Amino acid sequence: MSITAIMSTYNEMNFLPLKIKWCKSNNIDLYVCDNMSTDGTWELLQKENIPSHQFSTDDMFSETLIQNEIKNVLVKLNPEWVLYMGCDMFFDIPKDYNEYDYVSFYYYSFKHTGEERKVSFNPFNTYHYACASGWINFLFRWSENVKFNADELIIPGKGMHNKTLALNYGDVKPIEEREETKKRKQKAWDNGDIVAWGSHYLTGSSIGWMWDKSTLVDMSLTPHWETIQRMARESGL
Repeated sequence: MSITAIMSTYNEMNFLPLKIKWCKSNNIDLYVCDNMSTDGTWELLQKENIPSHQFSTDDMFSETLIQNEIKNVLVKLNPEWVLYMGCDMFFDIPKDYNEYDYVSFYYYSFKHTGEERKVSFNPFNTYHYACASGWINFLFRWSENVKFNADELIIPGKGMHNKTLALNYGDVKPIEEREETKKRKQKAWDNGDIVAWGSHYLTGSSIGWMWDKSTLVDMSLTPHWETIQRMARESGL
């Protein structure tokens, strides 16, 4: 089974080197739709010879436009399996899923709780606290019948549901980055995107992008920590 991972990027120079290494470690082909990054992301993609192209959404973080772009690429690529993801997301890919049509991952969103942001960037070790967010489908057998509705992918067929992890580190990014993304998201809402798609940006902004540890799971105290450290090694850390 071959997997093509696909994602859009906008200014992901911290996470992109980790993601490229993680894909290589897992023998996953990577395709990137770059949303006109300005921080060197596009240049790194070219330097690393990552299949990619740039597209504009007029400075909006519009999941409607992004997912239309991604689906158009997938139609052209016609891959066997697809891993739909963000640059700040990492997965524990199951070993055997070929009898299924998609895999549901148990999704944890890591939060900034006051940790020092070190120059040597290692989100896997720096951030321990996460919010459990339930099951989400990210890996699927490609079909043009797959429907994209933000994080809710509607996939025909039989699903695999187990304790396979999906980790999202988006909310550990600096306040400046989060607020810029919120501004781009607001522009998308103003132009018709569904407000529920990305409402967590409003929540994060309202608390200054700083979460209370007591409301979160300390992942270092769970059996998942060993898996998270393996993901770090797969990312070259």
